[in-house]
Amino acid sequence: MATAAQIQTRLDAYYAAELEILSAQEMRSNDKTHRMAELETIRKQIDVLEMQLARKQAADAGGGNFGFTRVNLNRITST
Repeated sequence: MATAAQIQTRLDAYYAAELEILSAQEMRSNDKTHRMAELETIRKQIDVLEMQLARKQAADAGGGNFGFTRVNLNRITST
């Protein structure tokens, strides 16, 4: 699994891509046209990365795993 820093680096790159898309959908340079990715696709990936980062940070802080206890209900007696 990726580290929190690696996830944050990818997230920052997607934030930068989002800003580029918001400022211009299409760029021209040296007689070539460059089309930016669809904003919706970028935003979906940002959502995914934000969730991954939150889960990783919670796990690193010790709060990312659910603890389960096994109970044998056959041994419970009523009084």
